[in-house]
Amino acid sequence: MNESVAMVFNLVFAVIFFSVLAIILVILVCRFWIRRSISTKIKRQFNETLKQTKMEVPGQICRMIMSDKSGLIRALESEIRNIEKLGLLQPVFRITGNPVNLEQNKSLIIFRIVEEALHNVIKHAKATLVEMRVQFDSDNVKLTIRDNGKGFDDDEKSGRGLQIMRDSARVIGADFNLASSAAQGTLIRLTIPQARVI
Repeated sequence: MNESVAMVFNLVFAVIFFSVLAIILVILVCRFWIRRSISTKIKRQFNETLKQTKMEVPGQICRMIMSDKSGLIRALESEIRNIEKLGLLQPVFRITGNPVNLEQNKSLIIFRIVEEALHNVIKHAKATLVEMRVQFDSDNVKLTIRDNGKGFDDDEKSGRGLQIMRDSARVIGADFNLASSAAQGTLIRLTIPQARVI
């Protein structure tokens, strides 16, 4: 009798053990395929964003960025000079910290985000001043664009241009933050972790 109970117990234990093992294997396989599909989706988004960026960024700027790994800073300086020539508002450009080399394809996307942000300032903000700062820290690169314009409300924060900037930032692994009010204008902050910077 004791032997039959022991056999039943061992059989039940074996069934439970292998069932749990099978469930764990299924979970691991599912996680692997989910991560793989997400990774593929991110790569596809990156390539699509890069392709769109190359088409939208003027040829001269694109060549400047792609010519060497410090090209992004020179491209941003060129953009600031162009705004200055318009005479519509006063631009300020500051670089702090020790510059690092940014990977060229990501630099193109960063430039596209900046270009869109500056376009919004000129077209909508009614600002007299726009300040762009690139700050190189030990663990990340922070790019901020601040204006003293009229700001905008929450309904406008879901506009197509802002969504493009958010999506582009996500594709390159950067954090995109925006704060806007009538009293303080608009502040856009792009944070690129050093782990994603070459």
